[in-house]
This record gives sequence, structure tokens and C-alpha cells, in this order.
Amino acid sequence: MKKLLTLFILLSSFVFAQTEGTIKWTFEASDKIQDTPAIADDGTIYTCSRDGIFYALNSDGTLKWTYEAHDEYTGGTVNSVLTSAPAIGHDGTIYFGSAALGKFFAINPDSTEKWTKDFEGVIRIPPAVAPDGSILVANSMGELVELNPADGTEKWNVNVGTSYYSSPAIDANGVIFVNVKDGSNVYLKAISADGIEIWEFKIGSGFDPNSSPAIGEDGTIYVGSENYNLYAVNPDGTEKWKYFTDAAIMSSPVIASDGTIYIHSSETSLYAINPDGTEKWKSSLVWGLYSNFLVTPAVGSDGVIYTGGTDASNYASKVFAVNHEDGTIKWELSPEHIPFSSATITKDGAVLISGDDILYAINSSSTGLANSPWPKNRKDYKNTGFTTVATSVKQIGVEVPQEYLLSQNYPNPFNPSTTISFAIPEQADVKLSIYNSIGEEVAELLNDNISAGFHEINFDASNLSSGLYFYKISSSNFTDVKKMLLLK
Repeated sequence: MKKLLTLFILLSSFVFAQTEGTIKWTFEASDKIQDTPAIADDGTIYTCSRDGIFYALNSDGTLKWTYEAHDEYTGGTVNSVLTSAPAIGHDGTIYFGSAALGKFFAINPDSTEKWTKDFEGVIRIPPAVAPDGSILVANSMGELVELNPADGTEKWNVNVGTSYYSSPAIDANGVIFVNVKDGSNVYLKAISADGIEIWEFKIGSGFDPNSSPAIGEDGTIYVGSENYNLYAVNPDGTEKWKYFTDAAIMSSPVIASDGTIYIHSSETSLYAINPDGTEKWKSSLVWGLYSNFLVTPAVGSDGVIYTGGTDASNYASKVFAVNHEDGTIKWELSPEHIPFSSATITKDGAVLISGDDILYAINSSSTGLANSPWPKNRKDYKNTGFTTVATSVKQIGVEVPQEYLLSQNYPNPFNPSTTISFAIPEQADVKLSIYNSIGEEVAELLNDNISAGFHEINFDASNLSSGLYFYKISSSNFTDVKKMLLLK
């Protein structure tokens, strides 16, 4: 019996080893796919192509539905040019913009149109979703606009400077960080939840801002620059440190569970930088793609880094899996088309990355994204661009409960923060959200795979008004709702 078991394990390991780095499935779009797909809670994959076709795919890569995004003009219609990643709102609405004529789209999960909004400037970067569900859109006119998710009406509009290919990042308190060009200078700016500039940090001048900010567990904001530097900026806008690389940085930083920051420099290296700004390792085997500078690494649940790049030995464009310990190559794949988008990882281990008009799903050892502050360019599966760091979940002790439990928050009433505790007897995908008195989701505190045990999470309601709220926990085997009262 032991021999049979040993043989089974060896055969399983062999099959698994053969599977990693192989193509699981492909999907052919009608034109180029240029940015990261978004993935809904039910596994639906959303992506879009340059000719204005928006795609919803099943988790196996088969087509679920399409939506034709177009702009009306005198005498007919023209397809929008869709180049940015979509973002998924708290209620499942999918948001994306047009890089042709400035139209912004809100589409329901059943493919029907919820609303659209016209802008004077074109929209070429992904939107972001604030903790209260509001939508942040930046356009080529230098405007940053907050939209009401219900109907697309403007909440506020402020001129911050042009973002080029840099997307906003939002912390759990609603503070928005944007990398913009204002005049000839490039700044990292912090904007309050109501559209007021808090501070600006000058990065340099004479170049374009392409790197999107990433937010660390302690609130540090990381952003790359064409002046070769990776900047770490404190939450108050002062410099924490900067690390000088060997080339311009046009991709975005990502952050692993241990706080390591990974960044590509154009046409040269992949770097791993410690949280104190010292170098952990540098892989000159994996060059960044200068012509496709939006390719940003993604961190898998097992710590492996997945990215598109160029093999320094033969200049071939490839998809790489890189070991996080030392930067060595775990596996590499040469797809038919050059990797064109940043990667994301489905919960069944498929690394999604586009090459021209092909979306590749590649087998991996990771069961989704890392449970870390910023595991890819747009933070999470839904590309929301906001972090729940201020409400990160903590495991209490090592005891495993016998049943599911959602406890009453404490204190209650509260102002402005409170602690919510829950217990799960088995590892599970868990979602914990806050709703207002009319049932609108105003914050998503947790949406991740959580280990069995007793857990607690802090909720900061600084950006909400006084009133009655509900918090709801849900997993495949358990759902519960409780009330809480915010008194300011």
C-alpha cells in the first residue's frame, strides 16, 4: 500500500511539474488586448479590445457575452478604442473608459448598459473604486472626477495634472494618490476623499508619469519614475527613501506578503527591494519590455512572481515565473505573441496575460494572487485600485473553532472605528462588507481566502456619516448580518 501511495505521489508530482508553465487555454479577441483583465467573485473574466468590444468570459475561457462600446456622432457611430483595464464595483458593475472619444461606460454583469458618461478628454487609464463605492476617473484634460456609481453623476471634479498611463491608488480611508504631470513637473499627489489636494511630492521634470502608485501595509506609497528611481513616500508626503535602478521605470511596483517591492526597469532588470530601501536581489535575466511598458509583475499565493519580459540571453519575449527567494527563473514560456498586458492569476491557478489579440491562461502553482498589500498593478482581482490595509484581518491565537460565527462589533456605538470578529472552522473564501441603511454597499473590508481560526478586522468609518449600518459576512457555507451604529 505504501509503495502504491509513493508511486501515486511521484506520478502526481511529475504531472504537476509538466503542467506548470503550459498553456491552459487561449481566447482570441477581435483586436489587441492591452491591459489586465478583471475577475468577478463568480470567476467571470472581463477584458476589452482596441476595436471597442468588451468581453465577459467564463472561467474556462469560453465566451459568456460581449458588449459593443461605441460613441455616437453626427451621421452614425464609431467604435470606442478600449485600451485600459476594467474595474469591478462593489455591486458587480463593470467600469471602463474609451481612449477614442472620451466616453465612460458602466455595464451590468448581465451585459446590459447601466449608464454612460461623456468627457471632453479621452480616458486611457483604468478607473478606481473608492471604499464607499464611488468611481474615480482621470482623463487627458488633467481632471480627476468622482462619479456616483448609481447614475454616473459627478460628485466632484478637480484638475490635478495629466496621468498618462498611471492609475489612481486609494487607501482604506479614501485618500487618493495620483502620479501626474502638472506643467513640466511630475508629482505624486494626495487628494482627499472629497477632492481637496492634501500634499504633493515632486518626483522630477521633463518626462511622463507612467508608473501607478502602490500602497504598502504601513501606508507607504511606492511609485516608479523615468528618472530611474523607485520612490517610497510617507503618508504625510515626505520622502522615506529612493532606490536608483539602471534604467527608466515605466511599470508599476507590486508588494509581496513580506513587504518586498518588485519593480521592472525598462529593457534591463527585475528588482526585489526590501521595505527599508535596500536591494534584496536583481535579476538581469528578465528584461522589462520597453515597447510594452504597462507590463507589471503579479505576485502569486505561493510568492512566485509572474511577468512578461525579454530573455536577456536571446532577446525573445516570454512569460516568466520568478522565484521570490533569489530571482531565479522557475519556468518560462514563449507564447506566439509578445506579452502585452500585466498579469493576474485566477483562483484555479491560471496566469492571465495577453499577447496582441490573444488572452493566454497559463498553468501555475499559485492558487490566485498573494494575500499581500498590492499583489499586482491594480491591487486585486477586481482592479479596484484601493487597499483595505487599514482594516487588514488578524488571526487571534491558533485554536480552530467548531463552527462559523460572526460576533457583534465592539465598541458599538462607535466613532470612528470599531472591531469586527468572526470565526471559520475551515479555510474558505470570505467576504465581509458594510452596507448603509438602504442596502448600498459602502465598504468592502475583506474578500479573500482566509485560513481556519478566530479572526478580527478593524473598520475605520472616518469617511462615512453618522447612522445605522449593517455588516455582512459570506462564504460558500455561511452568511450572517449584524447591525452597528456610527455616532460622530
